[in-house]
Amino acid sequence: MPTKIIFDPKISNLAISPSDNFSDPLFFTVLKLDLGFSESNNQFSLNTQNLSEKELYDILRRVIEFFVEEKQSYTLDKGATELATKANAELERHALIKKRALQLIRRKSPTAARFRSVKFKRLLKPYQEEPVHFLSEIPYAANFSVPGSGKTTMVYAAYSRLKDLRLIQKMLIIGPSAAYLAWHDEYKFCFEEDPKIVRITGDKRQRNRIYDRAADKEIFITTYQTASRDADRLIELLESSQFLLVLDESHNIKRFEGGMWSATILRLANSAHRRIILTGTPVPNNLLDLWSQFSFLDPDIIGPKAQFKALIQRQDADEILRKRLAPYYRRIKKNELDLPKPKFRTIKVRAGRLQEKIYATMRRATLEELQYAKPDRVFLKDLRRAIIIRLMQTASNPSLLAEKSEEFQVSSILRDEIVKYVDLPIVESIKRYSKLETPSKILAAEKIARQIIKRGPQKKVLIWSVFIDNLKILNKRLSDLNPVVIYGDVPINEEQDPIDNREFRIRKFKTDSSCRVMIANPGACGESISLHDVCHDAIYLDRSFNAGQYMQSLDRIHRVGLKRTDVISYYFLVVKDTIDETIHRKLEEKRTRMLRLLNDDFQVVDMETDLSIISGSSEEEEDDFSAVIRELKQTND
Repeated sequence: MPTKIIFDPKISNLAISPSDNFSDPLFFTVLKLDLGFSESNNQFSLNTQNLSEKELYDILRRVIEFFVEEKQSYTLDKGATELATKANAELERHALIKKRALQLIRRKSPTAARFRSVKFKRLLKPYQEEPVHFLSEIPYAANFSVPGSGKTTMVYAAYSRLKDLRLIQKMLIIGPSAAYLAWHDEYKFCFEEDPKIVRITGDKRQRNRIYDRAADKEIFITTYQTASRDADRLIELLESSQFLLVLDESHNIKRFEGGMWSATILRLANSAHRRIILTGTPVPNNLLDLWSQFSFLDPDIIGPKAQFKALIQRQDADEILRKRLAPYYRRIKKNELDLPKPKFRTIKVRAGRLQEKIYATMRRATLEELQYAKPDRVFLKDLRRAIIIRLMQTASNPSLLAEKSEEFQVSSILRDEIVKYVDLPIVESIKRYSKLETPSKILAAEKIARQIIKRGPQKKVLIWSVFIDNLKILNKRLSDLNPVVIYGDVPINEEQDPIDNREFRIRKFKTDSSCRVMIANPGACGESISLHDVCHDAIYLDRSFNAGQYMQSLDRIHRVGLKRTDVISYYFLVVKDTIDETIHRKLEEKRTRMLRLLNDDFQVVDMETDLSIISGSSEEEEDDFSAVIRELKQTND
């Protein structure tokens, strides 16, 4: 008797009854460990209730492929036969899509006029035309173009074309909270009319009201957090019409194991008619980051988890992945954007007399503290971090030393071990610093900002600082320029505060002619925020070693949409003979390296913008710290 494969859709059960003469321990192990079957009375069964159709097809195919390869006989009951037929049809469909995707790589794209929608008004850049054609041609695709390349515009162009062809009726976008403004503003540029975007936000009752009234709406946007809470309602929404489902900043579902967002988003995928993923950094940590993103597009592209995990262990993993995934993504690289070359201006500032004394004391105290520090790995890691932050504070504004750093969760030096290495008069000077001296960089930032503003009534300035107290000081000193201030404690959007929030302040900076300055913390103004249409000058009061945060901040004003004649200027304030010089040198080294990586497809590019991360990987953090101590010793000598 052959092995029987039985599928009963009524009870959501797939069963395998091995024949008496069939015995293969490896196969039985795979059934139980890899595919999740349970064994009872020599029969293996799998509850399929929580499996997607594609997952079920894949499991059945793998079982059948085993019997074929081992030349073992098997039979399918009626339910299993119908399931296998659907699985084969799905496999053939995938093969046709792959064939079409490969053809698009080999063929030159038609001119924009041949595939652009009449309703879409914006003129595409030449390098955007082929990706738009690609997104319009296959039902699941990725756009991994670098930050600032216009991915939102390309999706709107493809969406408009698909609507004209009646292949799509509506669109759902899932992304970070900050993404809403970008999609809202780009809609106006693309279609020259007020945005028709419904934001799925608010408490559960408010969100349910949006879902209940969704029939006459067209474009919806929500966050990954909300999607993880509303999976069932979103599935209903997606199945109510022909939806294009877009994941913006799709690296947010990168987690390979145990990620709630990843699991929810993969559930939603099958209910969408077409799918697109967008991110400029598809591999922020390692190649495992790709699995969830491509599984969202189609599991057949990248294969099961275990198989993918084994693949990336190979030495030639990069080459294999590039070949396998190439048909399904497009990537515009940084060197293809044809943007105006920005001007980088390093402005050396001399510390004030008191600040100079405090820094010299902190330099000496730091070296003494290290000399007597206990040799505990965890303690030393925390100490290295504290040392870097204290030196950053001293170079930026010594009064910061007297209070706990809420940004980095580092205590005041008055309550720390290092205080015993600091002379009492210097301790008193730190306590009273704000009454005795204005930090030289604060004065320089204010002076440069006012000089820029004087150049014309349309000029606006962006000022960056990693320290919140500095933002508040600048806000007072520049109050006549009607500034807005953005940092972590400012509510993100109207859901958190309907009256005052980051979106409101960004909108004010972009639309209110009297608001000439934005003073921001880069951790709170990272990905998905575009300011290039109103601001071309950025002043950096201070920076950490976090290169991802730095690169993201540069891109806020240097993006697609600029004219070749636009002049983009960055001003870096660096206090002489301090950690500022080390940070400036290391960040430029990292920027050069990251620009090179951004021109590759699947290199690890960590664009982490979390403010609390002051460096990068553990190795990078140690290297940065070693550079700081080396230069401290040289100066001390």
